[in-house]
Amino acid sequence: MAYMIENIRLWLPGFGTRLLVAAVILIIGIWLSGVVARIMKKFLGKFELDRSIIVFLANTVRITCLVIVAISSISYLGISTTGIIAAFSACAVAIGLALKDSLGNVAGGIMLLFSKAMATGDTIEVDGNIGTVKQIDILHTILNTPDNKQIIIPNGQLINQTIINYSKEERRRLDLVYSISYNADIAEAKAVIMSELKKEDRIITDVPPVIGVLSHGESAVNITVRAWCLSSDYFDVMLTLNERVKLAFDENRIEIPYNKLDVYLKS
Repeated sequence: MAYMIENIRLWLPGFGTRLLVAAVILIIGIWLSGVVARIMKKFLGKFELDRSIIVFLANTVRITCLVIVAISSISYLGISTTGIIAAFSACAVAIGLALKDSLGNVAGGIMLLFSKAMATGDTIEVDGNIGTVKQIDILHTILNTPDNKQIIIPNGQLINQTIINYSKEERRRLDLVYSISYNADIAEAKAVIMSELKKEDRIITDVPPVIGVLSHGESAVNITVRAWCLSSDYFDVMLTLNERVKLAFDENRIEIPYNKLDVYLKS
């Protein structure tokens, strides 16, 4: 017993020194991992990469550095890391089986980040939801709707959905429909619409607008208008044209019909 106590006394000073050095290694390693992550963010920021990709890669490097630092600290204490690594691997397998859905979201997030199907700031439509991409995390994608609601979609679900990206292309076509009475002059209505299109500076003129009769409705002739504008101007131009055409129709006495019901009384 006395021999054991004496060995512990001789061992403690050396272990205390190793513990102090291991703690210093751990602290410096944590600080260096943060520095490396920040340097990587600045470096990747020079390239045309989505911000979410940059954050994901920087965080991956930081976590990898932290794991290496932790193993190095434990190893310096004289503790065998083989068993720790084996136990960690077994835990990783068990956690992976328990969180297979979450791992599917992780895989979906990686695919979204590197496929460039969308980027932060793009306006997209997914499963009937329209919004601006606020952030693409490793597990979820966050959308902000026009009325400032937040939609959080799991990446595993998102990667299997049809994604309509309204911001991917620089230009977008306006498809507008205006109804006029059967008694109205079609040529005059088309001329009025063309006049309003020419007044709108945001309409792209290198592609001529198309104006023509789309269909004959039950109580109206439907005229379609197809013109091009920048994707960023789409909604503003659409609202402006709808208002201007309505006012121009009123000024030129072109009737916009509404449903009518003729009732005959039989005595």
